[in-house]
Amino acid sequence: MIAKELAKAKPGAWGCVQTRKMWSTDEQIHLRPDHYWRFEFSDGGEGSRCEKLFSLPHLRSRVVYKVTCFYNGDHALRVKRWLH
Repeated sequence: MIAKELAKAKPGAWGCVQTRKMWSTDEQIHLRPDHYWRFEFSDGGEGSRCEKLFSLPHLRSRVVYKVTCFYNGDHALRVKRWLH
């Protein structure tokens, strides 16, 4: 479902995310029930909102790109601005 909806997102469109995991205990202060971040997609190149698509050789392989861990099939999205 996410891949289907993500294909509709173009630069200038708005999206919404909710945090489900914390990378460290320091981030706990930012989490609240029903707390979302709205964001505007930016241009990742050639009119796409995706900066990079990760096609890795194995299902469980991963790569670190711009300090974030990505797995096979993940998309690095370009975000213009966040609204907290």
